Amino acid sequence: MPLISGDHPPIWLPPAPAIIRPANDLRLPPPILGMAALPWGYGSQRWVPTKRPIQVAASVAGTGGISSTHTVTIPGTFAAGDILVVDFSLGSPTGTITFPGDWTDLHATISSGVNAKAAYRIADGSEGASITVTLSAGRVSNWVSYRISDTAGVAPEAATATGTSTTPDPPNLAPSWGAANTIWIAGCSSGVTGTTTVTGYPSGYTNNLNESTGNGLIGTSQKNSTASSENPGTFTISASQSWSAVTIGVKG
Repeated sequence: MPLISGDHPPIWLPPAPAIIRPANDLRLPPPILGMAALPWGYGSQRWVPTKRPIQVAASVAGTGGISSTHTVTIPGTFAAGDILVVDFSLGSPTGTITFPGDWTDLHATISSGVNAKAAYRIADGSEGASITVTLSAGRVSNWVSYRISDTAGVAPEAATATGTSTTPDPPNLAPSWGAANTIWIAGCSSGVTGTTTVTGYPSGYTNNLNESTGNGLIGTSQKNSTASSENPGTFTISASQSWSAVTIGVKG
């Protein structure tokens, strides 16, 4: 691996950490991507690999018409250890939502007028570009899917809440891993009448996604922090409806 040092010729470092002595009269550059300079005695440094921070590599939202099978897009190209998360919602409280057998449910929440479920899979690199979610009866769906990279490879965790208002409120989540670099996903689902839509998202969150049909809506947003717990603010929807809300944590 070449290390460029100011106006000097490149130095080729071995894979193992290398010690560069001050007697070499070299000016070291700032740390390059994926490397960090750590002190090693007076006037010298050793360069070691650093872990990339967890990140949402791709996300997408979509809907499905009245059917008992719904195709959900899984975005991007997968690498082993990526965590795939899908939040899926119906506008009807009746019926069951079933993910493929190699996916694990995060929550299943039924509130008056809404039926929501989220599930995840830790990728092994063999995944396809979509999955099929099966319903016990034909329904319209709304969904959001995420591909999260540079994770710790451990199971995500979730907390849920329900209510009736214009402000779906994802609850506090204190995951078992404590303080760590974490992607937080806040979500809301609602059974709607007419043209109710998501009009506001939790403060401090980004990558706002939503879908709505005449029979339901879904909205999600994300945040990255190292806090040991997270209590997102509220979403805002354009008319009072019954809703379910979720907070999901994915460890980096």
